[in-house]
Parts: sequence; structure tokens; C-alpha cells
Amino acid sequence: MVSLGNLGAALQTVRTGLSTSQQTLDVVANNVANVNTPGYTRKQAQLQQKVLGGVGVGVEIAALKRVVDENLLNSLRSESGVLGEAKITATFEARVQDLFGTPDANTSIAHRLSQFQAAVETLAAAPDGSIEQRDLVRWGEEVAATIRHMAASLQQLRSEADQRIGQAVGEINSLLEEVASLNDKIVRATYQGQDPNELADARDLALGRLSELIDVRTVSRDNGDVAIFTGGGRTLLNGDVVRLNFQQSAQIAALNTYDEGDLSGLFLGDASAGDASAGDDVTATITGGTLGGLIRLRDTTLTDMQRTVDELARSLRDQVNRVHNDGVAYPGASQMQGTRVFAAPSVQQITLTAGDVNVALLDANGNQTAAVMVGALMGGAGPFTVSALAADLQTWLQANGAPTAEAAVVGGRVVIDLHTTGVAMALGDQASTTPGDARQPAQIGFDADGDGSIDSTHAGFSSFFGLNDFFVDGGTPAVLESKVLVQGYRAQAAGTVIFSDANGAVGAPVTINRGDSLATMATAIATATGLQVTTLRDGSGIRLRVASEDGRTIVATPSAGDPITSSDWRSQREECLPPSLCVRIFSLIRHGSPAERFN
Repeated sequence: MVSLGNLGAALQTVRTGLSTSQQTLDVVANNVANVNTPGYTRKQAQLQQKVLGGVGVGVEIAALKRVVDENLLNSLRSESGVLGEAKITATFEARVQDLFGTPDANTSIAHRLSQFQAAVETLAAAPDGSIEQRDLVRWGEEVAATIRHMAASLQQLRSEADQRIGQAVGEINSLLEEVASLNDKIVRATYQGQDPNELADARDLALGRLSELIDVRTVSRDNGDVAIFTGGGRTLLNGDVVRLNFQQSAQIAALNTYDEGDLSGLFLGDASAGDASAGDDVTATITGGTLGGLIRLRDTTLTDMQRTVDELARSLRDQVNRVHNDGVAYPGASQMQGTRVFAAPSVQQITLTAGDVNVALLDANGNQTAAVMVGALMGGAGPFTVSALAADLQTWLQANGAPTAEAAVVGGRVVIDLHTTGVAMALGDQASTTPGDARQPAQIGFDADGDGSIDSTHAGFSSFFGLNDFFVDGGTPAVLESKVLVQGYRAQAAGTVIFSDANGAVGAPVTINRGDSLATMATAIATATGLQVTTLRDGSGIRLRVASEDGRTIVATPSAGDPITSSDWRSQREECLPPSLCVRIFSLIRHGSPAERFN
């Protein structure tokens, strides 16, 4: 006969089984209901025998376990960072593609260059045609306007990337605070025997979003706490939050770079809160996520694209101007303004090392009324200073049909203005000093520091001064940059560089020795000249930037030897060329129409 006690125990066992089954069904139902809930993880009831006084009295749920593969979750977070970087990069690159256009689009630079080339060929066949002249000027300005738009748009994209870096940093800091708060709640719930699973789900959701924004690594501890580190190993959360700090820029120009401190980097810690790591620049260690992608866009990808536009503008300007200066404005020019800037025109000298230059005055019909060879005007091939050349040319012009003519060096540039419409001026290089000899670019030797030795040689008198340039740009060379060199570069040969300003040579000539590193070269330049010198990343390479503290115009004259000394240094105006590139205004009027010999 079954005792009442045994029957009661059996009923209790059945009751716990039914109750546990009901709770398990509730867990399953909750899993099904939340199958599409972001961040929710499947829960699994872990059962255990219920024991009372050493006797089994049924079953109960010991705990609810989150079914999560931590290794898979960590891999997912890592790939989320890769995806975040790829998505933001693709977004910006798509906008760049829209900006540049397809080659067959009427608004693309390729189309406008093609139209400009066609206009050049048409003008070459009819150099005196006013319609052809104006078409060339129009398409030249279309090309320049397109390049200006491309350059401005790239800087706008850099500025947007900078702003979005600030937004990403703000969200990252908020997520770190959220994870820190959830850490505390999870640890507390665990110690109090409460279920921390929903809190853990919320934390994983925050960590998932965080991993999209920045490449992170997490470390879980036995108490349920999670520490967060950047992919480069820097601490973001380890009990306390270490905030990221970033200062957005109001406006970004082509010359603004992170390397030179023009743009903010990412810094760990809050100085106002007394963080020990405050001011610690971790920009270089951020290698993934949306934040890493934005940094690379701002400091590398878009700047590389800008340099491509720079090179296009520079090559277009130089090649077109070289040919344009080799020709003669039809039917002559009443004004000429050089584009080459002379830092010390009363000291710097030129020499006609080969050939000569014919300066002619023409009447309204294009007939020559007076002419003189530069060699004869200056009493020989030289050397003579730039200022002396301008003064003697003014005297000759005033005595030969342009009584109020001016020829001077203004703002470092040679400027000629006849102040009359009765005559026009034309310049023509010749193979010799004999008037009327075969046309051939004269060779101009330039002594940059006035020490009596030629530092560089240039082809073409008008081209050297930039007197008949078609494309012009604004700005003065207050900042100079070397050519791009590979990382870790060392000088391959000895050489010198001379820096000059309006008073002549700045300090002593800079000597570069074979084997010198870029850091050694920078120190040598700063020591010899007193100028500011910094190294600057350029794509995968590096270059030197030199500037005066007071912003005065400086020029560099290279010599033979290492590439750092034998190559032309780019001026600030080269970096700022695309935003200011335009067709010379003189090309819009009769006496400055495009060159006759454009072919």
C-alpha cells in the first residue's frame, strides 16, 4: 500500500516537471518571438535535478544560457570593421566618380580637354580668325573651370570626411559609456544571482555597432565584465572609459594636412579630467571601421586624388604655356605680365647662353616699326639683372613709338605696358644674334643668388618670364616643396640648394651629402637658412616643405646632384594651382589673342 507521504512526493515531482516544462516552453516561445529582434540571442534552459533532504523531488531550471559562439562573434565584429571601412570608402569614391564623370559625358574633364584640343587645331589652321581665337579661349576657360570645380569638390569631400570623423568619435564615446554602464549592471546582477542575459544582449548590440565604427578587440572576464582595446592595442575601456578626442576643422584647403598639424588627429583621454593618457595621438593606430576609413579618405585617398588633379593642371599649364610662349600674339600685345616670381630682381641675373631674342614693335596692320635684339639692348649676352633688363627695355620702348610705356618688376614679376594702341609688341627667339635668323628657343642661364655662376638653364625668353602664358594662376611661392621621395630615402649624390628672398640668398647654400636622410636634409636646410622645414607624407612617399616664418616669398634654385637638389621645388602656388587656374585675361582682348604659332 502506497503511503500518503510517497504519493505527495510523487505529485510534487510531477508538478515540478510540468512547471519546468512550462517554463521551458516559455523560453522557446520567447526565442521564436524575438527571432527578428536586433541583438537578441537564443536562450536555452539548463535543467537540473531538484533535491530535497538528499532525495530527488523533481526537476528545475538551473539557469538560462545564451547560445553564443564567442569565437564566431569576435570574427563577426572584426569583419564588421572591415565592412564599415569598405562602405564609407565606397560611398565617397562613388561621389568622386560622379564628380569626375565618365569620359563620354559632356561635363567631364576628358570631353573638355578633347574640345580644347580641337579648338587648338582649328586655330592653327586659321590663326587670324577672331571666332577661332575666342573658341580657344572659351574652351580653355571651360577646362580651367572644370579643374577648379574638381579641386574645390575634393576639398569639400575632405571637409565632410573631417566632420564625419567628429560625428563618429562622438558616437564611439557614447557607446563606450553605454558598454561601461552595462558592464556594471551585468557584474551586479551576476553577484546577486539575477539573470544578466538581456543586459549581455544589449552590450553585444552596442559592441557590434562599435566594431563597425572602429576596429576593436574585446576581452571577457569571469565576472562578466568586458574590456575593449583598439586594433592597435590601445585601451578604450578597462573598468573606466578612455574617451577619444577630436577637433573638427571649420574649413580645409589643399595645403592643410594632418602631418603638419593643420588638421586634428585622434587623441586618447580627456585632459580636463586629468587622464594620464590625455594628448596621446593614436591616429596612426586606427586601422579599420568607419573611423579608419574616414581618416584614410581625409589624409590619403582624397589628397592623392587632389595631387592627381594638381599634376593634370600643372602639366596642362606648363605644356600649353611652353607652346604659347613660343608663338607671337596676333597682331601683337600691348600688355605683358610675367608669371615667374623673382625674389631679388636687382640681384638675380640672366645670361643668353645660346641664341638671342628679337623685340619688335608692330603697327595696327602687323608691320614692324622698330626692333632690337636683347643682346644688343643689354650690351652683350650678359649677365645682367632682371631689374636692369626691365629698365633698359622701358627706355627703348619709350624712344621707339611708345613714349609712356612702362617695363618694371612689380611684385617680383616682369610687367610691360605700352600704354598705347598705336603699336603692339612681339617677342621672337632666334638661333643667333642676327636679326631675322631662324626661329629657335633662346637658352637662358639663371643666376638665382647673383654670385656670378649659372644655377639653372631654361629654354625660351618669353617662356622663362611667362610673358605670353595662356593659363595662369594666383598666389606667390611662400611655401616650397621638394619632389616626392620614397619612405626611408637617403641622398644618392652630393649637391646644393640655394634659397632666396627679396634680399638675395637666404643664409648659406645648403649642402646635401651622399647618404643623408630626409631628417638630416631638413636639419641642414633649417640650420643654413633659418627657414621652417617639415617632412610631409605624399601618398606612399614623403617630401620636404620649406616656408619662411613671416610668409615672405622664397624661391629655391637647385643644382646638379641628388634628386632633392637637382629637381625643381614646387611652390605653394603649385599646390593651390587647380583652384585658381584660369585663362589669362589678356587672351580675351584683341592685343593679347592666342599665339599665332600654336601648332
